Amino acid sequence: MKKHTILMASIYIVSLSINLIPSLKHPDSNLTLINLLTSLMLMIAIILWVKSVATSKKTRFLKIISAIGMISGIFVFSISQVQHITYEILILDIVSGIQYPLYLLFITPLFGINYILNTNYGVFSVIISLFYLATFLLCSFYQKKQK
Repeated sequence: MKKHTILMASIYIVSLSINLIPSLKHPDSNLTLINLLTSLMLMIAIILWVKSVATSKKTRFLKIISAIGMISGIFVFSISQVQHITYEILILDIVSGIQYPLYLLFITPLFGINYILNTNYGVFSVIISLFYLATFLLCSFYQKKQK
């Protein structure tokens, strides 16, 4: 299991570093096939990691990460929809600042998928939250199957 976690962390770091600048500068920056391939590699690694972690009965951490990923995608989308208002109201501006770390941690590593979709970051965040929902459900499925 430690090998899977180290491999997963390595793939995550590679995907984050390759997709960081394009995700921050989209649509001004062009995504390439490399961005897509690293994001797909990360998605496959996450799915395989779900299977290996779920069969070892250590699913709580993975469920928490998946839940935070889902919530962050929805949160980033919500803030992107009302962003023009947030600059006028101080408390909303402060709350909108939370979206940036969530976006960087959970959305940016998978941003290469936007090579195919070509959507704005808010819509893309919702799509990625669906992926995190799928990982959460897959984890629950493997956990029930194990019992």
